[in-house]
Amino acid sequence: VHGDLSHAMEHEPLFFPHLRALARHPIFRSSLQPDALLPRSPPALAYVLSVPHGGVHVNWILFFAAAHGSAAQSAPDVILPEGEEHSVPWASLAAAVSAWRLDDPSSLLGILQEIHTVYTAAHSAHVQTVASQRLRFEVATVSELVGVETRLCEDGVRFSIPLDFRLEEYVPPCDAGIAGTDAGAHSVRLVLHCTAGPSDSITCKPSLLLSEYWRPQIGSLLLPAWSDDACVANYVPLVEARLRESLPAVLASAPLREA
Repeated sequence: VHGDLSHAMEHEPLFFPHLRALARHPIFRSSLQPDALLPRSPPALAYVLSVPHGGVHVNWILFFAAAHGSAAQSAPDVILPEGEEHSVPWASLAAAVSAWRLDDPSSLLGILQEIHTVYTAAHSAHVQTVASQRLRFEVATVSELVGVETRLCEDGVRFSIPLDFRLEEYVPPCDAGIAGTDAGAHSVRLVLHCTAGPSDSITCKPSLLLSEYWRPQIGSLLLPAWSDDACVANYVPLVEARLRESLPAVLASAPLREA
């Protein structure tokens, strides 16, 4: 977790292990910051969790009750962005919530993983309502791939697709200490912002979603151009091939991050 956890350590140390445990998960290792917008008169604790989903970051708010008495035994509330509150069938989370234990740092992670699963499924179902038949076809062709996330946006659909590529193999020995060792530090996703065009054509703008270590080194890597006759499922292996061909040369010429 990149962010200031000193607030939790100072004011509610009982919750600190739960927040620190998020740093080990590839989804929830994004920035975690105290929420200055919610009223937080003691003894409550609120944090903003920036969750990557569908190629964007979505702010979820974790709201902890007092770490005193019976309230400390209650699972934290998770507040979704305005307009998305109904995207999660909260009743289906009863088992995960009932597993919450203040003395078990993995229990918060379990709740968030379950929320993320049903949140992703809800957005996938929502994407099926897009007007463009071609975009619905593209969604259908990648829906069976593991880990794919889709979101409706104002002018189309945004895809976030995990690539079959092992970036950790390219970390130089001198950078091992700052590159990180968990899977999330070396995962790479292809983000496609696709919009419908005339005659049921689509245009897609590709980019890579990378960790802080990799972003300055390969974030500007030139990806294959999107052609009119391309489809999302066939474009993914082209990107993976481009990475395998280009990455060694790009890294050889890129300055390494200093510790």
